[in-house]
Amino acid sequence: MRLLFGIVCLLIWSGTTHAMMDIKNSSTTIGGGLFKPSTNVRITASSTNATYSAIAGHDQGDHEFGTRHENTRMFSREKAKGTPASNCDSADYIFTSWTSQ
Repeated sequence: MRLLFGIVCLLIWSGTTHAMMDIKNSSTTIGGGLFKPSTNVRITASSTNATYSAIAGHDQGDHEFGTRHENTRMFSREKAKGTPASNCDSADYIFTSWTSQ
């Protein structure tokens, strides 16, 4: 899963000041190939030329998962079933209320 987050984050242009991507039930091109997450899985990622953060979760799942640029940890937390994963609206998203894996 961390590799998937890394790929999504690399897909966002490194030369821009800030970029955000939200993928759900759609596809995008990564490294010349087509990428599409499973049905009802939402992946959001934000990046700058020095930082990135990403969050993913299934709408019907009861957990969501995240990662950020400064370490190799994955973070998780419970969410209500039937709700989408949180929006990763910052390239420096703080996962303080999340469980570190």
